[in-house]
Amino acid sequence: MTEARGWLGPALALVAAVTAARLLALMFNRTDLFVDESQYWLWGQSLDLGYYSKPPLIAWVIRAVTDLAGSDAPFWVRMPGSVLHGLTALVLGATAGRLWDGRAAVWVALSYVTLPFTTVGSLLMSTDTIMAPCYAAALYFWVRLVAERQARWAALGGAAIGLAFLAKYAAVYF
Repeated sequence: MTEARGWLGPALALVAAVTAARLLALMFNRTDLFVDESQYWLWGQSLDLGYYSKPPLIAWVIRAVTDLAGSDAPFWVRMPGSVLHGLTALVLGATAGRLWDGRAAVWVALSYVTLPFTTVGSLLMSTDTIMAPCYAAALYFWVRLVAERQARWAALGGAAIGLAFLAKYAAVYF
């Protein structure tokens, strides 16, 4: 199994176009944060290792982005969702590129980034959105581990699952 070549440019262009359109839509969205998003934002005001019912990564991400932006407007709370789903699409494309070919890589990336789940997750902030790129990375590292039998892929996969678990406890199902 070798990695397909030539897929990243087309996939990146398509995913970036969809992500840019979503970010533009978010800029014009005037809805307030919904209850869960508000709760995650509130958790981000006091960084901890866990919160009432969720692990901490969503609060950490929201805090980091709103601090860097200098604003806690709904756009900045939700913006990471679009970017993280774009990243997830590319990681899944890389996995498909290793398993099949460059054409499959482009189609997988485009398919993921245009799924209804992904569309909603790009416009709202949720723990699933935070977990997705970590889970996708764990899958990629697992594919590499199976093919190459190198400890580094196991370590990277474990780190990715650990991050996924910090996003949503359901990551333990991996």
